[in-house]
Amino acid sequence: MDKPFILGVDPGLSGAVALYHSEAKAIYAMFQMPLVVTNESGRKDIAIRDLALWIVDHAHRIRFAVVEAVSARPGQGVTSMFRFGHSLGLVEGILGTCAITTVKVPPSSWKLLMHCNQDKKKSQRLAAELFPTKAEEFLKPKADGLAEAALLAVYGSLYVGVE
Repeated sequence: MDKPFILGVDPGLSGAVALYHSEAKAIYAMFQMPLVVTNESGRKDIAIRDLALWIVDHAHRIRFAVVEAVSARPGQGVTSMFRFGHSLGLVEGILGTCAITTVKVPPSSWKLLMHCNQDKKKSQRLAAELFPTKAEEFLKPKADGLAEAALLAVYGSLYVGVE
């Protein structure tokens, strides 16, 4: 297989990207979503250039990307949903520019098949079990984005047929 890597993407501000080698069944690289302060109030947004450079650096080895298809949740504010959708759009734009085939998967679908739920700590524990050499990184506070990106990539390897 000339492109054995699958990219998992948790697109939120606390998300991450993870590059999974489908033959070795190992995480090759991970990158916490890079952030930049965008105004004097301290609001953060994705550092587009940093994320794009990371993806471009790995694009030649990626067969496809699996991106969590986020959607509005009851009780979530309009501003936060707009920002979440904006983050998803940035990720999709970068992947499209790199000509990386992208599969969007709703959380309910991939989490069911990966035996996860809304509990972010459960995702962290599962990723730590699947990848013991990276367990320490997955179990850190606020590393749920790394864990879910890795699990999305594994999900892609097991359940997504893209050629």
